Amino acid sequence: MSSNEYAKLAQYVLSSSSSEEDALATMILLHTHHIWLTRPIIIRDRCVVSELSAATQRGAASAVASVWENDASDRSTYWHWYNLFNVTTPFEHIEYAPHDWARRVEQVRKRLLEHPDVQRIESEDQVPGLAQ
Repeated sequence: MSSNEYAKLAQYVLSSSSSEEDALATMILLHTHHIWLTRPIIIRDRCVVSELSAATQRGAASAVASVWENDASDRSTYWHWYNLFNVTTPFEHIEYAPHDWARRVEQVRKRLLEHPDVQRIESEDQVPGLAQ
């Protein structure tokens, strides 16, 4: 999947003045949730998709780093977010997130549902055929 699509979603939710907690909550959502789109999109000029699977940790980190791409700080590097995620919020399943993080992720989810290209967002663990 194109990391550009995840970056567009992160940029919709975050701004360069967003807190680290908001960025991490966005990473958690991108890493643990499945996103259905309102219309199919073309990825890499040949693949048409209508949904996005949960991003890898690195993919979510890159998406969040894109918000600060014009910044000279560490926030513009995926490594900063990847490392911070693994030290602070290493949740592979949203069900394991403490209440305060789950609440933050739900706020990101609600905001992302306002995006014109997003139809539905669910935890990957709740999607039939994807749950392990």
